Amino acid sequence: MNTEATLAALFNRQAEKQVTGRDPRTTKVLQESVNEKTFLDSLIYLIVTRNLPHTIVEWPEFRAFL
Repeated sequence: MNTEATLAALFNRQAEKQVTGRDPRTTKVLQESVNEKTFLDSLIYLIVTRNLPHTIVEWPEFRAFL
């Protein structure tokens, strides 16, 4: 299996994962530790400065990266 196919398989598997089974306490701590406004401002800055499509936030690869 080549590297591209391996990466594609990993991204597809990540995209198919469901949120169920996560520890609610861990989810709460992570949500409270991230400043949402700062995150969104940084994401907008990245999209604008690198001329990325706004739909990047829907890409399974981008979500896996996050």
